[in-house]
Amino acid sequence: MATHDWVTGYTGYSTEHEIPKGMVGYLYRYFDTSSTNMTGSDVYQIFKMGNGVMPVNVYTYVATVEGGVATLDIGDGASTARYETDADINAAGVTKSFDATTVYTGDDTIDIIPSATLNAAKFWVVIEYIRLTT
Repeated sequence: MATHDWVTGYTGYSTEHEIPKGMVGYLYRYFDTSSTNMTGSDVYQIFKMGNGVMPVNVYTYVATVEGGVATLDIGDGASTARYETDADINAAGVTKSFDATTVYTGDDTIDIIPSATLNAAKFWVVIEYIRLTT
């Protein structure tokens, strides 16, 4: 199992913006595993979370299915499946997870961990968040 820093090292991403306290923000990232494969069980850090940020909704939109049994977990440094456990990458459409129980008190990353190597799927991960402190 390897860890990959895709917070800034991969195309098709957005980064957390310093939005004012109490405002809602969105982070989104597109993954085309037909051009950049993802290895099963590896950790892909995709978004940075800062102090005082509370994710409220996590969405996964699968545009092109993988074609084999494949899922992914969405979590962070404290819990690898905090936001999503076994999101099905073989079902086209949108899934929504909800977890408004975490307010980050320091820097962390939102991570995805595929259960198997992905080499065909095309999908988005979207995080809706609120900044509670400045």
